[in-house]
Amino acid sequence: MKSSQFYNSEIRNCAFRYVVDVGLPYHQAPTYIPLQENVSKCIADLFEAMPHTPMNPIVQASYKQFIREITDQYHFAIENLGLCVEPYLSHGQPYESSRDLMDDIRLHKHMYYFKTEFGYGESSENSNLDNPMLTPTDVKTKGHQLLANDIFRVVHDLFGHAKEGYAFSPCGEENAWLEHLQMFTPLARPALTTETRGQSNWFNFGSHLRHKNGTLIKKGEIGWVPPSKRPYSKQKTGLLPAEVSGVQLCADSNSSQIQVHQIEDWDAACISLELELHL
Repeated sequence: MKSSQFYNSEIRNCAFRYVVDVGLPYHQAPTYIPLQENVSKCIADLFEAMPHTPMNPIVQASYKQFIREITDQYHFAIENLGLCVEPYLSHGQPYESSRDLMDDIRLHKHMYYFKTEFGYGESSENSNLDNPMLTPTDVKTKGHQLLANDIFRVVHDLFGHAKEGYAFSPCGEENAWLEHLQMFTPLARPALTTETRGQSNWFNFGSHLRHKNGTLIKKGEIGWVPPSKRPYSKQKTGLLPAEVSGVQLCADSNSSQIQVHQIEDWDAACISLELELHL
């Protein structure tokens, strides 16, 4: 199955111009990948096990590059799409569905974002103190200063979801991650993967949503929790195993440089048995 019929050609063109402008290879919209429950549960467990390590030099390098690139994407989108972005200041979420978001962008050149200060997952005091996504930026809109996470919410909704019409469903989130991944350098991709693929799979496939035998609790079964009632993941700063993002980062023992290696023939839809057993 190919990309959604609700794709936005203007955002597609904007994304193409961006990757060309920053010197990244351009890829046609990837095939829409179906979810594999065993892969999603594995990623959820890997995210659960991932420690909060914001002071790790490799983690810092990936997040620093990630924040730099989402800020560049934000400015590029505003300039090239003529988009009006503003915080949603009423109660609840700004849109009832992903389709409402896409229609607002398509018809009105406008989009709301949900301010980080109004809701940022299940954060602990310690994770908030040193979380780079809570860093204030120089970006302002409608008199409001954006945090790094605010900027990310804007560009991910734009280039991850609205560009190809991917919903806020489990499968839509996975494909939005894969779509947006194409717009980042390899160094930034592991941070993006933690913030999207890791968190969304925990939200939809975490151990708290399974039977004792490990199978996912389905709608209609005792113990099923609708998405609106589920807890959000803890806001941890760290990197998942390289197989989840397709990029291996290593510290150079002879310098302060971070070595970046893209995994050859990497398949986003596969997680090796060895990685699953490692859990």
